[in-house]
Amino acid sequence: MVKAVVFDMDGVMYDTERLSHKSWLEVCREMGCTIKEEDLLSFRGRPREMNEQQYAHFEGTNGVSYKVLRKGRDRRMQQYFALHGIPVKPGLYELMDFLKKNGIRTGVATGTARDIAEEYWEKTDVRQYLDFTICGQEAGRGKPEPDVYLRAASMAGVKPEECMIIEDSPNGIRAGFAAGCITVMVPDIDEPDEGLKRLCRYVCRSLKDIPEIIRELNS
Repeated sequence: MVKAVVFDMDGVMYDTERLSHKSWLEVCREMGCTIKEEDLLSFRGRPREMNEQQYAHFEGTNGVSYKVLRKGRDRRMQQYFALHGIPVKPGLYELMDFLKKNGIRTGVATGTARDIAEEYWEKTDVRQYLDFTICGQEAGRGKPEPDVYLRAASMAGVKPEECMIIEDSPNGIRAGFAAGCITVMVPDIDEPDEGLKRLCRYVCRSLKDIPEIIRELNS
């Protein structure tokens, strides 16, 4: 029985993961950094505080601090949003309408800082759908630890096994699985390998597929 659904944000609600990665790469080139692409990809789904700690161990930073590099990344993304708006994933509004009409609690659990997340929700008119939200490290340890999804289930007033989490990243799926939630992966940059597939209750190509899954689970 699905009584609550919790969205990851970047890569699930918004088509921002590729834009973010592209922006990191461009700022690195601009500042003479030679950080490995896989190191930059490891930032996804984690709070900025965790990423800053990890960044201290990267090679190729050229003496550029994480905060300076991140500001450059953020500036490039804001420039894109100013021209094109924040890109919403297909099926998001339809899924949120479905959840609201069926009385299913709806929330977001993201490693993105609250100030940025709130801006996204307001500008894309999804704040009205959200019953609860968790940002950054507000729940404690970041993904892949289960803290954020255990906290989400508690805020929704449901058991973890009644809580569906929708993720696009390996760290997010690991967090949801460890929390005992119903794990749904909608791949964005990463396709799940065989090990990750074993942690997913479902793998979907689009948010549009999820209402039917909930109908089946709740029938």
